[in-house]
This record gives sequence, structure tokens and C-alpha cells, in this order.
Amino acid sequence: MAVRFYVILYLLVVLLWCTPGLLGRRHARYSPAILDNSLHEDLPEEDDDDAGGCPNCHESDELTALRIEFVKNQILQKLRLKEPPNVSRSSLPRPILEGIIGSRMPFDESENSLNRHVREDYYGKITQKIIFLDEEHRFCGRDAQCFSFQIPSDLHVDEVEQAHLWLYKHSDPMDAHNQTFVVSEMAHWDPARKFPKRSPLAIHETSVGEGWVRVGLRWVTRRWVEYQSWRHVLHVACKTCASGSVAATAPRQPFIVVDVSSHGGGRRVRRNINCSAGVTDCCRERLYVDFKDIEWDGWIIYPRGYHAYFCRGSCASVATIAQGSHHNYVIRKFMMRNQQQSRTLKMTPCCTATEFSSLQLFYLDSNDTATQKVLPNMIVEGCGCM
Repeated sequence: MAVRFYVILYLLVVLLWCTPGLLGRRHARYSPAILDNSLHEDLPEEDDDDAGGCPNCHESDELTALRIEFVKNQILQKLRLKEPPNVSRSSLPRPILEGIIGSRMPFDESENSLNRHVREDYYGKITQKIIFLDEEHRFCGRDAQCFSFQIPSDLHVDEVEQAHLWLYKHSDPMDAHNQTFVVSEMAHWDPARKFPKRSPLAIHETSVGEGWVRVGLRWVTRRWVEYQSWRHVLHVACKTCASGSVAATAPRQPFIVVDVSSHGGGRRVRRNINCSAGVTDCCRERLYVDFKDIEWDGWIIYPRGYHAYFCRGSCASVATIAQGSHHNYVIRKFMMRNQQQSRTLKMTPCCTATEFSSLQLFYLDSNDTATQKVLPNMIVEGCGCM
């Protein structure tokens, strides 16, 4: 009886899945960048020979707009945002604008796992944080510069893989030999903060004449995160330079890049048939989301857009039904054993997404930090009849 109960429950779930109009409401919490495919299938086929040109183009444009609006809502939800951040990318450091930092794609395909129903896989996972530094002149002394910054509170010590301070070094008369930078943390000896002190963090030797220099700060960043110490001031000094040689203003201001591990896994997706001329069976249709067109390019740095795709087509042939999962086999077997029920209950397979992959998004979440996250189940990789 217990097995029979669960099979019936399973049948009801799949029927709800394939009922037109219900997917957008019942499955919006877990579905990727698609709308109910019945919205597309319910339209009559376009007739290219029609004297009016394209009678259904207006409806098709409306459906595309609806699908893109759905993608926008999915992105905001997975980033835990109610609306796009009110930020400006005009003063970003040049390595970020030029794609040297933040565009870590393509990422490990083991991330591209299908897990439509797991709640913790709904929201985006952080893979990189970029912390912008502000220049401060207090307690710095001669031939040095101080920069203040704040560690984001959503980092976890076990996930910090690497951390680097990026400095832009100007040319110096002493560049014939390697230059040595000393990075320290500014603090105070007393609770009243009247007596400053410096704690050395890193000594870095470089042969760079003019350009970007990376200084490793992994161990101290992990310590800051572990003890939830968020606000800090870095003291940067070039001990061998003839003059202070670190840029402090945009687009060459210092910043810290924190690489965060993203422990993912799962089976790799199998590619499916794409829609093309003459294809009427269940297939994957193109849907490109351009962040500039939807006016999100002010806060999303990378990518500039992405292919979300959606599923459409007929489920009349055996081949397309076989592309689905084992759901159809279980349900058909159950209905064959229950002839009386099968005469009153008719199951119609629908073309829907069966496999998804993730989207890696690099964006400004505030004027102080930029974040890179992996958003699961945002790209349709395979379609089937269920």
C-alpha cells in the first residue's frame, strides 16, 4: 500500500507539471530561465506565405519579453536581492574593467549538475569577492600610504582559498634593481586609540617597473574572517623606492581579491537537440539575455549577456518521450497495471527542461565590494517530454 500511495503521489506531481499555466506558478521557485512552454505551444504556427507578413510576431515578441522578465526575477532571487543595486561602475579599477579580474569562465563542469528540487542549491554561491580600498592619510608617516577597507561579513574561513592585494606601481628612479614592498596593518596599543602601531603582514619583492603588483594576504584574510574582524587599515610602503610609488586614485586604486572555493558536484549534463528549421519535436530554443538591453550593465560586470534557452515542440514521437527521465516509464507501468484508472485518466507528455547548468555572474553588490557567484539552474541544457 505504501508503494502504491507514493506512485499515485508521483503521478499527480507530474500531471501538475504538464498542465498548462501551472508551471510558472508552482515551479517558479526551482525552474531555470524558462517560462511555461505551453505559452509558446498554444500559439498557431507562423505562416511565412501570409500576405500580412508575420501575423504572430507580436505575440512572439511578448512571449520573449515575458521569458526575459522571468530570467530577471530568477537572477534577483538567487542573489537574494529585491531590486538591482544602485551602484556605479565608473570608478572600477582597470583590471576589472579589462576582464583580468572577475571573468573566471568557463568554470568546472562538475558545477553543472541537475538538481531541480534541492532547496540549498537555489541561491547563488560566492566564488570571488573584490574589496575596494579607500585612501587614508592618518598615522602613515613618510614615504607610505594607508588604505582602509571592510571585509564582507558573508565570507567563511573554510572557503577562503586565496587573497591578494593588488597595487599599481609607478616607475621609480631605483627600478634598475628589484623593489621591496612592506604591507602592514595599522592598529593601536591602547583602547583610546591614541598610540598607533603597525603589524607587518607581507614583504613582497618585485621586478615590475610600472604596472600591477600582487601581494599575497591569504593567511591574514582567513584570520580576519575567522575572528569576524571586519574593519582594517593597510599601511603600504616601498622600502627601496626613491619616492612613494603606489597609485591611489581610479582607475588604478588598490583592491583586494578573495577567491572562494565552491564545492560542487554531480553528473555532467548530456546535450540535447536544438531547435532549427523543420524541427517540430521537443527541442531547445535559443533565448539570449543581453544585460545592456535590460539596463543591467551598470551593475553586472560579467558576462555581458548569456544564452538562457527554453524548451518547445511536440511530444508525439517515441524518440522525444524517451529523452525524458524515468518518470514516464514509472507512470506508464503503473497505468498499465490499473486499466480502470487509465481509462479515466489521460496523461499528455509536455516538452520541458530536463537538465540545466549554472551561470557565473560577476556584479557590484555595493560601492565597496564586487562579488562573483555561481547561480544554479539558469541555463537549459536538455529538453525532454514528461
